[in-house]
Amino acid sequence: KSIEPQEPYQLVLVTEKTPGKLNAQERGLSEVRYQFVVICDDDNSLFPDYLLIGYQHFQKHPNIGILGGNGIPKSEVAIPEWFNEYAIFYAAAPQAPTTGEVRPTRNVVYGAGMWLRMSAYDEAKDHGFKFILASRTGTSLSTGGEDSELCWAIRFIGYSIWYIDEMRFYHHIPPGRLTEDYR
Repeated sequence: KSIEPQEPYQLVLVTEKTPGKLNAQERGLSEVRYQFVVICDDDNSLFPDYLLIGYQHFQKHPNIGILGGNGIPKSEVAIPEWFNEYAIFYAAAPQAPTTGEVRPTRNVVYGAGMWLRMSAYDEAKDHGFKFILASRTGTSLSTGGEDSELCWAIRFIGYSIWYIDEMRFYHHIPPGRLTEDYR
């Protein structure tokens, strides 16, 4: 069944007291009352057509469980020469050569700007899916990968994972993350 977006959209603010992106994300997902959700981090700026493009792809392809977009690096300092080689790890690069399913080359998309079909997420949870890896918390970078875990869980229950090249966003990268030590 297709649900058309309604205006005005209801803004609901929720608080998660336990630190960490994954905790906040899980709390937010528990409040979703719509068919689709976009995970937009505080350092992401979606292009004006981002939501329309994603919505249209989900409507056209009911087998898609997750969509990923094209992150474009943006910083107040010059992007280092070495950056392009590592850009995918910064969620600031194309995730596939062209629009379509990311299988079998990448298999997952990064969490920044990720679209999620809520029925697929709910089905994965009903089958016992739980995150094993913790996301970044504060300055700790020892874990991560929850976006990959989610992609695999959604794929395992039969949905496809797609990258949409035209779906673009800026990933604002602070100078401290553009050092070789951070890399």
